[in-house]
Amino acid sequence: MKRTPVERSTSLGEFVDAEVYLKMEHLQWTGSFKTRGAYTKISQDVDRDVDSFVAASAGNHARGVALAATKCRADSTIYMPENAPQTKVDTTREYGATVELVEKDFQETMSQAQSAVEGTDAEFVHAYDDTDIIAGQGTLGIEMYHDCPEVDTVVVPSAAGLSRGSRRPSAPLSRNPRCRCSGHRG
Repeated sequence: MKRTPVERSTSLGEFVDAEVYLKMEHLQWTGSFKTRGAYTKISQDVDRDVDSFVAASAGNHARGVALAATKCRADSTIYMPENAPQTKVDTTREYGATVELVEKDFQETMSQAQSAVEGTDAEFVHAYDDTDIIAGQGTLGIEMYHDCPEVDTVVVPSAAGLSRGSRRPSAPLSRNPRCRCSGHRG
């Protein structure tokens, strides 16, 4: 996981008549903020002697878990639906994971991944329904507030984990007492 820059977007700013800054999460090694949550969870669990991880994902979470596990010298198995983008399957393998392709829909992929940890010492890594994942994704919000302390609105165009994680640090870190964070409330 690495700190990513914040860049001003003049075109979006003109469109909404405000100063707009974007967090450049596409510059993470995996191209997604998902690495933040996966690395936070896996590094903490490795410190507790967990050395094998299982996840279900069609792409970005898969790559984040694979990279984080490899960086932490742990094993990872990722269950992916067979219709997942081939580039995401390939890069998940390149980051060190064993990939199991599942023929059915994502619900079946999730079910098989969760079943795979039963009776093992492996840890299931949920993409968003996990406090360590949320905390890790929230590091994006912490960086944002350090880089733009006068911000008055943060919009998080993402699903539950990133939105919940980014909203948490908004009040104590922003120098603007009226700062608000808006995003999916999942």
